[in-house]
Amino acid sequence: MSPPGHPSASPEDVARIHDHYRRLVERVGEPEREPLFLEALSAGEQALYVLIAACEQIQLGGFEQLFVVAPALAPLAPDAAALVKARRFQRLFEQANAVAFDEPPRKRASSEFRRMVRAVESSGERLTALDEAFDGLMADAHERIETHLVRYAESVPHEFKGLGER
Repeated sequence: MSPPGHPSASPEDVARIHDHYRRLVERVGEPEREPLFLEALSAGEQALYVLIAACEQIQLGGFEQLFVVAPALAPLAPDAAALVKARRFQRLFEQANAVAFDEPPRKRASSEFRRMVRAVESSGERLTALDEAFDGLMADAHERIETHLVRYAESVPHEFKGLGER
């Protein structure tokens, strides 16, 4: 791991974060599966799982892909970002969630999903702006989500069993 207070994650740190994420997926399953079974993970591991999975979806197809492919992750992402002190990511997730989940939930999950998809599809310009802001954060070595996760893991190593192992 990088020295405490290090301003950005090294390529090795980024690789360790992603390796640990893959081990978490082996333990609790793919993020597209619902319901998510994250209770077996520590708070830090839950944050790592949610943030890496959400960021991977956004990198593949923007916030729209996150909402369509892994909608259970989206409501968890702002709190996960807050836990690791990734405030700019937290605000982006909150703004994107406001687009997708701006109405109270309905009783039937299938109608709720269709309503969310319609809201996302009708908000292309807003989501495109959020996608671009997300890309900007991920391109900044000091701001990318892995940097925040590394800093958090360094502050509470007991929450990340085997993070430094390969």
